[in-house]
Amino acid sequence: MKYIFLVILSLVIINPLLSQDTESNDETGKQDIKFNDETEEEKNWKDKTKLEFIIGTANCLTDLGGTDEQAGEGLAGFRDLEMKTTRHVIGFGVEHRLGGHLYQKLALYHAKVSGSDALTNNPKRRWRNLSFRSPIVELSYQIRFTINNDQGGHRYKLKGVRGRKSLQVNTYFVFGIGAFWFNPKAKYNGNWVALQPLGTEGQGQSAIEFNGKTITPSSKYSRISMVLPMAIGMTRQVNRDMSVALEMSYRKTFTDYLDDVSTVYYDQFAFSDPVAADLSIRSDELDSSLDPEYSSTYSGGYPSILNEPGQGRGDPDDKDGYLFFSITFKKRLR
Repeated sequence: MKYIFLVILSLVIINPLLSQDTESNDETGKQDIKFNDETEEEKNWKDKTKLEFIIGTANCLTDLGGTDEQAGEGLAGFRDLEMKTTRHVIGFGVEHRLGGHLYQKLALYHAKVSGSDALTNNPKRRWRNLSFRSPIVELSYQIRFTINNDQGGHRYKLKGVRGRKSLQVNTYFVFGIGAFWFNPKAKYNGNWVALQPLGTEGQGQSAIEFNGKTITPSSKYSRISMVLPMAIGMTRQVNRDMSVALEMSYRKTFTDYLDDVSTVYYDQFAFSDPVAADLSIRSDELDSSLDPEYSSTYSGGYPSILNEPGQGRGDPDDKDGYLFFSITFKKRLR
């Protein structure tokens, strides 16, 4: 994961060099003209740089909760988005204009996301009865491309006043790379318990045999993952130095453990930690009549055949993601 931070740092250092004017003072032999102890180059850099304050809502797409449709009937995509779990996001950024339609930004975000099987009527998901909440801390480097060339102009449309007119609304697209930290927790006996150290899918436990099949748990997952921000937005210039933007973004991650759910059930009776055993299967907290595979003759010792070792607990092929819908206030440094 340290390589991701090195990539971000390299881009931040290199891009300002690429965005400098092609004509330098070294070529002309002239010295920078100073105004108030600032060179022309310093003033130009400030003119192209903005500080950002970001606030909005956050949500996520994980294995928990989601659509009421049965598996195999299009159980995927944004139909899994549960509006009841919407939380907040707040962030700060520094944006610098590279030239023309291109801008670069380094931003830090803090958000909260959550999910619960209790919010869906899908029988198998509801029976699974898992839930989580997690903070998200993201650091990302982003490139913004505007449809039109952003130019500051007159705040008011005055008849007879010559000069550039400010654009009403400018649409833009964002692509980026970054890393984020998360820490899924579940409520247990009135307290919120971190799930990753417990290894609720048997992470760190020994391989077991069940019904002729070998179940080999993986090692514990990392709580830091790479993220690719993608966004579309609209920005409007308020005056020469201030602007506001409305943005909708999706964060593609490379982890399936944002909600601590990914692969299969481990043997509930093989855990060395009783808390891990209790939080690995929570179907036993429900009435057995809710079990979609209910059988009065079942006597396997687990709440249901769906909770036996090796049965699907999540979908490892479908990585988790999260979304921001935010408003950004921008102020030029000059």
